[in-house]
Amino acid sequence: MNQNDPNQRDWTKTYFHRYHNLTKHTVEKLLASGRSLDWKNQPDPFRHYKAELVELPVLDLLELLEPEKNIGFFDLPAPQAVPFDFSFLSSLLFNSFAISAWKQVVGTNHKWALRVNPSSGNLHPTDVHLFFDQGAFHYRVDEHKLEKRSSIDMRAVLCVELGLSEEFAPPLLICLSSILWREAWKYESRAFRYCNHDLGHALAALETAANIHGWHTVNFGLFDDKKMTDLLGFSLNQEHPLSFVGLYPEQKSAFKSEKKNEFISKTDTKTDTSKMIQLVSDCNQLSSEQIDYPLINKVFESTCCDNEQWIEARNRFTTFDTYSQKSLLQIMFGEDQNAIENESLKVTMPVVTKKPLAREVVRTRRSAVDMDGQTSVSKEVLDLILLQSTRGFNADFQTKKEDKFNLIHLFLYLHQVNDVTAGLYYFDRLNERLIALKKSDQRHFARSASCFQDIASDGVFAVSMVADFNTANEVFGERGYRLVHHEAGYIGQHFYLASHALGLDATGIGCFIDDAINSYIQLPSGFEVVYNFTFGSALHDPRLTTLPAYDFEKNKSTEKQK
Repeated sequence: MNQNDPNQRDWTKTYFHRYHNLTKHTVEKLLASGRSLDWKNQPDPFRHYKAELVELPVLDLLELLEPEKNIGFFDLPAPQAVPFDFSFLSSLLFNSFAISAWKQVVGTNHKWALRVNPSSGNLHPTDVHLFFDQGAFHYRVDEHKLEKRSSIDMRAVLCVELGLSEEFAPPLLICLSSILWREAWKYESRAFRYCNHDLGHALAALETAANIHGWHTVNFGLFDDKKMTDLLGFSLNQEHPLSFVGLYPEQKSAFKSEKKNEFISKTDTKTDTSKMIQLVSDCNQLSSEQIDYPLINKVFESTCCDNEQWIEARNRFTTFDTYSQKSLLQIMFGEDQNAIENESLKVTMPVVTKKPLAREVVRTRRSAVDMDGQTSVSKEVLDLILLQSTRGFNADFQTKKEDKFNLIHLFLYLHQVNDVTAGLYYFDRLNERLIALKKSDQRHFARSASCFQDIASDGVFAVSMVADFNTANEVFGERGYRLVHHEAGYIGQHFYLASHALGLDATGIGCFIDDAINSYIQLPSGFEVVYNFTFGSALHDPRLTTLPAYDFEKNKSTEKQK
């Protein structure tokens, strides 16, 4: 693809447009699906490398932040950065990617692990690799340990590949990779969407855990895929780097800023990265057979960047004029701004009096399976969830809210929000207001559009996240298809955390009738639904019991009882 050819910037001419359309759900597809899952071939959810195991401190894990341990969830980030050491690493991972609990069917041996970072179908395609001064490591989730893949500090090499100056090199660099087969085993060709949703969940989980410790994150979604895959030793393991995250003890500027000198082009550096660093790449086989899905292979390849493409994409992002773009509201309403003003409700940040501990919120977050259909919430709760979850983040494809760049729009189906008429609303993120589009009971449509799942209608409200593929493709080319899903997943994880901190439950819904939603909202060309969400009070299944995540937690519980 020629990124400079304006004819190639039409999203309908991209391969991801074809993939997106071919993987849409329809009622006919749902009724015709008679596929059963091959449970014997389910991929192992835990990757293991045949490498040296490094123990992580656990004795004081939950008390690590003694001076700041009472940080409330809505007070993040913490005022002071925790010093970098293995205790910090242990606590960071424990509060972002670790197992949070085991669920077991009462009276049976059937159990499964839950994690801090949510995943579609609890399949967890995302793996975590860490790079700091002592080498390259893989996080072994099932044992809460590190696997040492190399003793060489790779940060300098990786930073050059990310276009970072030496002054901007982070003390800790994390690669979030994806094993696409883990999702494809269940969801087939549509799985590429979910892998990128989960990557967004992981970005938000890592950012939140870093903030608890007083650290800040900068995300890099643009890089040379093949070069990074080779550097990280993923070529033979069917694992793909999807994002890199730099962790800093102080706030670093966003990419859309005047401080462009902090970021360099690879063409400006003389550092030689041609000599590959050897990492341990021998790892466990995840399943006996991996089924190939050509649509996934093709959309993955189409969304890859080479060196020239990612540099051009980052430059376009840095100089992109958001004011030159027509907003979705302008496209939908044209010059009839009175229609907007007459039907808008201001969204304001309420005073938060109840501040649950941030560490408890991230460790006890769960995905709801059923809602009670009776609970209602105040508009203040709705406002807080919306504002807390859409504040943006530092990345080479996103910005903090004040820079006014986002690829995801939110449409809400309000069912039981006190003092607000039930209906379909658009959340204007820039002006912080809700705009009524249809004032009527939305429960029937929310349920039917979410593949006839009651959970979408039995909550207090539901959300459809809509991607602006026009801008995504204009700025980032085909890579934009991944990035809109990253932003949607990022918002989704904050939906989870904010609602849980307020005593509500939530869950992401990946199964929805795409074009039914697009048509119902009357979306213009280039805007498509990519993720649904629902909020309410969960019904808990008495057939299930919850077990501690790790043996050291069992031991800690036993000591307390004594």
